[in-house]
Amino acid sequence: MVDAGLIRAESIELSPLDLAEGLRAGLVTASTVVQVACDAYAKNCTDPVIAELTYLLSDQLDEVPRILGLKTSSDESACPSANMRSIRKWLYLEMKAIYVSRDRRPHLWDDIADLYCDFDHPESIADLVPWMPLKPGQEAGEAAMMRRLEVFLREEHELLVHVRACND
Repeated sequence: MVDAGLIRAESIELSPLDLAEGLRAGLVTASTVVQVACDAYAKNCTDPVIAELTYLLSDQLDEVPRILGLKTSSDESACPSANMRSIRKWLYLEMKAIYVSRDRRPHLWDDIADLYCDFDHPESIADLVPWMPLKPGQEAGEAAMMRRLEVFLREEHELLVHVRACND
């Protein structure tokens, strides 16, 4: 689960579509969605959905799915190709959450393998899954995998931090 603090620290802008995808997939809570919306609104985001989320009181969090346009928390009616950017953001954020808590994770690589399965086997992290074959020329071993994880996180962050989600 990704929290608002990590999203804030990473400076990854999340649109209402991104937030809906994260909530639908169980990657964030309704409370986190509202916190992220408040952060975006404070940065002058003018999206009306973001604005509506900021007006919610803590006892109105059950309204978040409706505001985001989700019929239920398991609504899967959205077109997967339209959500590819959202999925990429959430994969990055989940990978970053695992990385920052790596000292408290006795099974770091198993957790990454679980994400690999949860996100429908993205090629971008296949070389971080212990049971997947290495690409030609890649080094084996945990130290090499950690270097690849750090490269993945750095490159994804550089790319995603420039994706604008709201109007300036």
